[in-house]
Amino acid sequence: MVGALNEFYFEGTTLTFRVDKLEPARHVSWSSVQVPSDWEGTQVLFDISPSGNLVNLRFSHTGFTSLDGSFGVTSYSWAQYLRSIKLLLETGEGEPFGSQGSRLAGTTR
Repeated sequence: MVGALNEFYFEGTTLTFRVDKLEPARHVSWSSVQVPSDWEGTQVLFDISPSGNLVNLRFSHTGFTSLDGSFGVTSYSWAQYLRSIKLLLETGEGEPFGSQGSRLAGTTR
């Protein structure tokens, strides 16, 4: 629902994003609400497009003012979480935060 807040908990940290746009099975846009200081003003975008028997997902986390700070860790972590979603959809089993796969990938301590 547009305007809804999504909260994500990671080892004592809470990240909050507001849903700004929602086009079911097409596009989702979130803006940062409660995030690390170098994420302030950023947006998370999911663009979904069918292609024959496949579905393409284009993900982006935009609006960073600098590539310093947590940008590298953030990029790596998003890649691992998207990989987990892909595994879940393809095999029925993902590697969510806290799982052994997440620990091996370095996204969970």
